[in-house]
Amino acid sequence: MLARSLCSGMSADVSAGILVSAMCASWGVERGVQVPMYWDNTPIGDTCSIDFLIGGKIIVDFYMQNSIGEPERNRLKSLMKVTHLPYGMIFNLEEGRQYCEWYNRDAETGMIDKITRL
Repeated sequence: MLARSLCSGMSADVSAGILVSAMCASWGVERGVQVPMYWDNTPIGDTCSIDFLIGGKIIVDFYMQNSIGEPERNRLKSLMKVTHLPYGMIFNLEEGRQYCEWYNRDAETGMIDKITRL
């Protein structure tokens, strides 16, 4: 895994900085992107700031805490719902280990489901 190879033995803060820099350089991650917002399927003429966006399609939410719960999941799902972006990822850099969850938003129904297999 990228985080383990780059950040072995480092604190979570340092690991997060290195991982974000590596992702921006190699995966084309954009930071602080303004994305159009929608209500149902109607653009509302405003934008939402996404901290990390991959390829214009994947929202990445980084955390450094003991566990990921419903508030973190709901935040990501809300961003996906209001921006109509198809994918979201929660990435948690807990001390000593990394964890991620992936989500997909169905363009037709608007339903957001956790991806269990990549």
